Amino acid sequence: MARKGENIYKRKDNRWEARVAAGYTPDGKRKYHSIYGKTYKEAKDKKKDYLLTHTFEEKKSYEFYLAAVPFEICIKEWLERQKDQVKSSTYSTYVRIAEAQLLPELGPLLLNRINQAIIKDFLVKKEKNGRCDGKGGLSSKTISDIIVILNSIFDYACKQYQYPNPIKDLKRTFRAKNNMEPLNESECKLLTHYLVSNIGPESAGILSSLYMGLRLGEVCALKWENIDLDNCVFKIRHTLYRILSDEYSKKTELALSSPKTESSVRDVPIPQFMLPFLEALACEPECYLLTGHTSCIEPRTYQNHFKKVLKDCGMRNIPYHCLRHTFATNCVILDFDVKTLSEILGHANTTITLDRYVHSSLHQKQKQMIKISNSVSSIL
Repeated sequence: MARKGENIYKRKDNRWEARVAAGYTPDGKRKYHSIYGKTYKEAKDKKKDYLLTHTFEEKKSYEFYLAAVPFEICIKEWLERQKDQVKSSTYSTYVRIAEAQLLPELGPLLLNRINQAIIKDFLVKKEKNGRCDGKGGLSSKTISDIIVILNSIFDYACKQYQYPNPIKDLKRTFRAKNNMEPLNESECKLLTHYLVSNIGPESAGILSSLYMGLRLGEVCALKWENIDLDNCVFKIRHTLYRILSDEYSKKTELALSSPKTESSVRDVPIPQFMLPFLEALACEPECYLLTGHTSCIEPRTYQNHFKKVLKDCGMRNIPYHCLRHTFATNCVILDFDVKTLSEILGHANTTITLDRYVHSSLHQKQKQMIKISNSVSSIL
């Protein structure tokens, strides 16, 4: 196996082989220059010396080959490496973003022609009109995901082709703002009243996201075996999502898996007002909360149900994930300590909680400024 990103392998004859990319053959196959050593360190040192001691003509030829590398090659090679390094759900997201957003516009460009200015223009364009259906721009979350993916691809290109990462500091200079507006107080009351008046498994799921901060996939995966009414907790142990089942035909399938991170495996306390509803809906352990039987609702179907609820309430159209944002924001207004809130949400650290999920309303800002005014009044 190669040392990560270095293209240095141990051969079957126990020698170490370091490979240097040397362009492509006329039929499009990759060309390499191989350097051998008895140990990993020897092969690495020889590779370093080789790159440092090229003649001018060799360097010029090598740079010519680099100039001929389409960015599409880097994207596809990076995806191939990610397949065995990340969760299947994450890999599916990478493939979807690469094929829908990166390959059509950036893929044909040559690697050494891409700079930070080109990437900035690309992102601005995606913000304004990046949706595949042509109906507006991409969300700030998708823009942020694109930046992370591009940065990782260029890191790979840096190691594989010795080409410097042109967007290394882009996240600092192009920080996508979180524009998901949480529900205000009147909207929360309206939605809660509707759900309680029409209580059922699906309404209980929406309440769980609005008042417990559960993710869409976590709600869809929740079974009664993970609902402990005696101790008043939801035990979040799984999530439900769609993944690529066939990379070539682009078919997808439902997958029930562990949550996205270790910190997402958690016990979330149930608000007292929800207990009577849940007790009335209780089913056999193997049944799902949202259906009351052993078959589940897939996330996209449940999202559509949520949109219908919003329409019935006469409310604005919001993504399901906005419920989680609303929960986090309301908890801060109620003076939750951030560490507790971070653990309830299943975040790895409090920075994620504050940066991504907490929104400050004008009312809250005014409330805080009154404190400043009161402190000054005590001095005057």
